[in-house]
Order: sequence, then C-alpha cells, then structure tokens
Amino acid sequence: MVSFKRARGLLPIVKYFRTPLALNDLNIDRTFLQQVNLKPVKSIEFTFNPFFSRTYSIRHVSTLLISPRWRSSNENCIMRVNVRSDKFPPQMQVVFINGNILIVKTENLSDREVLECLMTECSKFQ
Repeated sequence: MVSFKRARGLLPIVKYFRTPLALNDLNIDRTFLQQVNLKPVKSIEFTFNPFFSRTYSIRHVSTLLISPRWRSSNENCIMRVNVRSDKFPPQMQVVFINGNILIVKTENLSDREVLECLMTECSKFQ
C-alpha cells in the first residue's frame, strides 16, 4: 500500500531526456491558458487511438480546448474528436480561416508544447 501512495504523486508521462528543472515547464498554468486565442481558427480535429501508449497530451489538450471557457474566443470554431482503433499516431489538425492547414503530430510532445505550437501559428494571423 505504501508503494501505491508514493506512485500517485508521479507525473503521468516521464520525460527521460529532460532535466528536473524542465519538468516544471510542462505544467500548464492559468496565465498560459489565458493567451489562447482561437479567432483565426476555422476548425480543429483531434485524432487518436485510445490503445496507443502516447495519447495523454492530445487527450488533455482536447479536453482543455473543448471546454466553454477557452472556446469562447471563437464560438464558430468546429471541434471534432476522432477516435480510431487502428495504429494511427495521435495528431491535431487545425484549419485556419485563410485555408492554411496545420498538422501537429503529438506522439512525442507534451500538452504544453502542443498548445505553444497552436498559439504561435495563431499569432501569425493577427
């Protein structure tokens, strides 16, 4: 029972090639989320296989972006979640208003890195 309590405090994904100081950078705080602006986005499609081992980041990002609080920056943005049962790697496909398409393969990325990628592309359109 003691080992179970000790394991509960660990991160869900262990990053082997990061220093312990960099692990704090993977956490998403409220000030980071307040910078999310979905105005130039037309649609976002999350595709993942739930039986694949590295789907934590895309599942966490999809639950964050689908929530009404962060979605209020663009009410017309269409969000789809495709759950596949084949060996398809997890990815996020973002279609912008001008027709550009951004595909983010989230297999080896943390949830913060996925959001940073989305935010940098959205900031180019403003």
